[in-house]
Amino acid sequence: MIFFQLNRESPIPLSRQLYEQLQLRIVSGELLPGYRLPSSRRFARDHGISRNLVTEVYETLVIEGYLESRTGAGTFVSSGAVLKSFRPRLHESEPEEEKSVKVSGVRFETGIPASLFPRGHWGRCLRDAVLYGRNELFGYGYTNGIPELQTSLRTWLGISKGIDCRKNQIMIFPGTHQAVRLLMELFTDDDRWGVIEDPLLPSLRTLVLDSGGKILPVPLDEEGMKTGEIPRDLAVKYLMVTPSHNFPLSGIMTIQRRIELIDYVRRTGAWIIENDYDGELIYKGPVLSSLYLLAPDKVIHIGSFSGTMYPGLKIAYMIVPQKLVESVVLQKERLRLTCPHLEQLALARFMDSGYYDAHVSRLKKHYFHLYRHLAARLNACFSGRVEILGIGAGQYLTARFPGTVFDEDLRKKLEKAGFSAYFGHDTTSCPGDYADILVFSFGMLDKEEISRGVDILADVLNHC
Repeated sequence: MIFFQLNRESPIPLSRQLYEQLQLRIVSGELLPGYRLPSSRRFARDHGISRNLVTEVYETLVIEGYLESRTGAGTFVSSGAVLKSFRPRLHESEPEEEKSVKVSGVRFETGIPASLFPRGHWGRCLRDAVLYGRNELFGYGYTNGIPELQTSLRTWLGISKGIDCRKNQIMIFPGTHQAVRLLMELFTDDDRWGVIEDPLLPSLRTLVLDSGGKILPVPLDEEGMKTGEIPRDLAVKYLMVTPSHNFPLSGIMTIQRRIELIDYVRRTGAWIIENDYDGELIYKGPVLSSLYLLAPDKVIHIGSFSGTMYPGLKIAYMIVPQKLVESVVLQKERLRLTCPHLEQLALARFMDSGYYDAHVSRLKKHYFHLYRHLAARLNACFSGRVEILGIGAGQYLTARFPGTVFDEDLRKKLEKAGFSAYFGHDTTSCPGDYADILVFSFGMLDKEEISRGVDILADVLNHC
């Protein structure tokens, strides 16, 4: 008689326990091929369990090939079910998580303050989406995004950015990186080049460079990409720019540079990818105008809600020139780049209700106060030895420290002292040009933490 130890106090169902123990003994060779198992009635009686439970387990193992049932003879272990190299994996309890030790340092890293997020309004929009959303939203489909969000975005884009487009041109993506990934696959060509700003957001820079295409970084200055440095004889497929607020120099592309760029793509047949990653967060004045407005037939406009809602929402949008719509749709279907429907519906309701604009307005005021405090603290601690770059926007401030080289040795010293920020040379293919730059992302910090972080930086630099 074989005996199995079944634990009725375990959260694992008895059927699962019996199944795993039988499976283990067969695969390990403890029950040899041809071994006849007890009848389901006898097995159930010997172990004090239901006969139906035993029958179900036997039948499952027969289907999977571990057992074979012979009419009138019984149930036997099948041949070919022994794995000599098999080592059983026992159920183990999860190790206790180590208690995190709070380091008394300051990390200037990207993040959104959860305390400012309107959880009540968003929760009601999510609830309404689940309770009252159309039945179709619980299924597959809507590769390009649900119609409700496309409609809401079309209205919002027209009001906030002055963009007028058809609904079918608005594609919803699970984040900016997935939108760029699609374009890289669509545009990567062995014979044509991609042109990117240098420096560029590190994550996008990595994504583009890893795409397999030929990439030409073109430097930035205070007016944006230096369009005059794009070789006129170069076969270019696309140019990727952030004209409203480039990273990390915080500059805006001038109208002269924008016109030069548009003239270039009209002459060469290339496309412009416009990444408007935080255009809504310019502190003063209206949202800056988009390149798309100047050339809607040549510009692909990308925006995201990660920087205004929360990163985990993973909803971005792309406005595609009508000529590219079919190609993008086919590629999107092939890559299965879809977003959860109910979150899309909740976002549409959130925007239609006015909650989104109100939330962005609060974020801008909050970030503006932090930006001013950080700038003032830097100027106080580094009088005459620091230069604040670009415009005030978003949740970061870029500063140049003439004469200082932020290399790996200095990074280690700063981290040991409890200070962390983005180094300018991490964003570029020409590290020497940006070795004296730091990027302070302050969205997750308060004024006291910002002051403490600048004090740590000053203390380390003063002793170098």
